Amino acid sequence: MPRFASRVQAAERGGQSRERPYRSPWWYRVGQALSIAASTLLVALGQSAVIAFGLLILSVFNVVLSLACRRATGIPIPRFGSAARGLVNLAGAAVFIGIAFGAHAIVEVTNAAWVAWGAALLVGAGLVAFGRVDDDFIEDWLVDRETEPARTFSSEHEAETPS
Repeated sequence: MPRFASRVQAAERGGQSRERPYRSPWWYRVGQALSIAASTLLVALGQSAVIAFGLLILSVFNVVLSLACRRATGIPIPRFGSAARGLVNLAGAAVFIGIAFGAHAIVEVTNAAWVAWGAALLVGAGLVAFGRVDDDFIEDWLVDRETEPARTFSSEHEAETPS
């Protein structure tokens, strides 16, 4: 039996609530929040070359952060997981892009750097708050993945399939 499903079943047998068997480490979401806040600052304040180089460095940081989380929890964080998680992540990315480029436009017009810092704080805090929702999506994905029956094709199905 896969490791995660056995932990869930052990918690249920022991009378413990199965409400939150998976939670990412605190430092994972904080690292993500710092990364997305830095990305917002780069986009809002930087020049094109600085933005490109900074986003490259932050992308490498996020890969290392995900690998460290996988090592700490023993559970890989899926790229997409369920369709609902994909849609929520897509919406979150759209909000981030809107805030970052909106802050960039305001900074360009008004030269008020505080707008970029406020946008970075807003995006970082939003990611920390969203992290727990994302953990719930990951938990559901893990349970679904480990408890769904194996998919096999019967000989009847193979006979119906045109060659």
